[in-house]
Amino acid sequence: MDESTTAAVPTNPWAYAGAILLMVIPFGHLFIVDISINFLLGTMVTLSPDAAALDAMRATTADWGWVGRTTLYRGFSGFSLWLVFSFLFLGGYTLLVLRHTQVGDLLRRRALQLCLVLCVVFTNLAVACFILAPVFAGSLGVVFFALALRREPR
Repeated sequence: MDESTTAAVPTNPWAYAGAILLMVIPFGHLFIVDISINFLLGTMVTLSPDAAALDAMRATTADWGWVGRTTLYRGFSGFSLWLVFSFLFLGGYTLLVLRHTQVGDLLRRRALQLCLVLCVVFTNLAVACFILAPVFAGSLGVVFFALALRREPR
């Protein structure tokens, strides 16, 4: 390991906890949303009042003209996977920024601010639209990144 890139890295356990949380959230999402609805329907999750909702989504096409068309089911599934990869990328990027001294305090602080803002937005969206698990995860991210920013040099 090169001493010049790791020797002076400030230790901020809250920042690392937040970045790791960003990399764990996608697996919870993948299991709770994608796997449970597609493979554990009736066992882990039920659809009410009509279990045929997924079939209706598969049969319904959204057409944006020259932009393209897709079924509602494929559109929601694609967005779901996009969310998974976005969180993995952001968590990995944040870990890399935290690890290297060359990025400097300002870039590290900006990366943590971005993570905090995204966690606040995600948490508000989760409160309005989702179940309790993402509300809890997003709130935890807000706490981790807020505490991490308090420890970062200005």
